[in-house]
Amino acid sequence: MPNEIERPKPEKQLFENLFIKRDYDETLEAISQGLVAFVDNSDRLLEDATILLKEKRFASAQFLITTADEEMAKSYILLDACRLDFSRHASVLQRLCRAFYDHVTKYSYNQVVRFSNFHDMEHVKEIWEIETTKWWPSNDYESGEPDMPHETYFVREMPLYVDFVDYDQKWSKPENIPYDYIFDKWDNGFLETRQALGQLQRTRQEGLFSTQSLSILNGNFKKAYITEKTLSDQIRRLYEKTAQEIEGKLNISKDVFFHSALHEWPLYHFTTTR
Repeated sequence: MPNEIERPKPEKQLFENLFIKRDYDETLEAISQGLVAFVDNSDRLLEDATILLKEKRFASAQFLITTADEEMAKSYILLDACRLDFSRHASVLQRLCRAFYDHVTKYSYNQVVRFSNFHDMEHVKEIWEIETTKWWPSNDYESGEPDMPHETYFVREMPLYVDFVDYDQKWSKPENIPYDYIFDKWDNGFLETRQALGQLQRTRQEGLFSTQSLSILNGNFKKAYITEKTLSDQIRRLYEKTAQEIEGKLNISKDVFFHSALHEWPLYHFTTTR
């Protein structure tokens, strides 16, 4: 048989298209356009999910909501890229491009972003490691509790595919899974996703996804590589300086900035430790 031409890896192509084939300004413009596209697509997916919920098509609605969540996570991955020096941290940028296509990492980004009660970067790392654990074995065989896969299996795979469940020893069909309890009165996960989209929409409307805003964010944060050892005071100072510059140059108030999607814990370092 003739040798098949290997398809380029999506994460490699994304890295090259964003950070190699473009100069600095073009990279920020491409990221800015991507941030807008993620918001628009997430909104479309949630509108479709709402139609399915009205028809009680809960499993299909769950999959669309999960897909919208992943689209929103891409925003935070690219915003993390804007906190790095593009010329010095190519390996970390490559990891972020890999995260862009990884379901577990995108789920973990959302979990960290939506959980605000962190004390410091050590605490952020602790939660990150929990959320990226792909398999939770049952240590008590007498309990009857099965080993548990990552949460993405329940919110992304089970609502879409028929599968044979080892623990139950039978086929699992999406329409037989009682997702209706999740959507009782359309709250819980659906409301959380809508709120998360609302923050991204407000960030966009206020002009904080502009190339000028991203350039200011990058200009301040690329000077410091943030890990679990970075002190919270240092991160706060970087954000304070960023907010001041954005207010002075773009006339966007500091209060708006601090309530935007740009004001989050940097997570890029943890994608290198998975």
